[in-house]
Amino acid sequence: MKLLNGNVLVKPLMRNNKILLQNGKEFYLDTSFNQGEHSEIVCEVVDIPVEKTKRMERLAGDWECDIDIQVGDIAYCDYRFINLSIDGPGQFIVDGEKYYSINSKHIFCVKRSKKIERFTFKDGGKSFELIDEIIMLNGYVLLEPYKNDRIWFTEEGKAIYRQLQIGIEVPRYIKDKVDNRMGIVRYIGKPNKRYQTAKSKWVDSDDIKAGDIVVFLPERDIFLEYEFHASLEGKKKFYRVQNHDIIMKIEF
Repeated sequence: MKLLNGNVLVKPLMRNNKILLQNGKEFYLDTSFNQGEHSEIVCEVVDIPVEKTKRMERLAGDWECDIDIQVGDIAYCDYRFINLSIDGPGQFIVDGEKYYSINSKHIFCVKRSKKIERFTFKDGGKSFELIDEIIMLNGYVLLEPYKNDRIWFTEEGKAIYRQLQIGIEVPRYIKDKVDNRMGIVRYIGKPNKRYQTAKSKWVDSDDIKAGDIVVFLPERDIFLEYEFHASLEGKKKFYRVQNHDIIMKIEF
């Protein structure tokens, strides 16, 4: 098999149709509902285009970027394109194992084991430790949700607060609206180099760094993984937002 045009071959690592309960029993889920929350997005990279084994610089759809993917990486993929591969031309079954072909532009980030030196012994020997390195792709940024009490002083926040004070029941999703556009930058990679076609006015900022508190565009509060299947950093939940959808940094 020879992969072309930025496509990579991945193998799903988790079956998301069940969860393990605290008592050790397994609970099976009906994944036909909310498919985006239960898709097998965490995959191992098993093959990449042979012509560029370490870095694939290409025009990925609407943006030009560097794609740093290696065999053995753990890829976090867009569920929509994983689902398109299932039982389709992008699915391959070898020895009973499923593999999917997915374009690199549909991978948000990869996790890579990295060996670092901890200390040197007196006899010259060295001690090493394996750590997980998160490499962001396609201009994506991982944001930890930020709970901002001060946002209740905005006009929208005040209106919701008044309704709560007089006993009007406000749905949770409405209450969450006041702060689900903010996040703390936890992982960020290289900005996309440029955009083309109708999106050519988009620009990725190079003034965003880990630890920044940022505000992003509405309806971009999409989680990388959902609560049942979160696997990154001890099951933490992160928004996956593209750099150009971040509109400001907040300094308190």
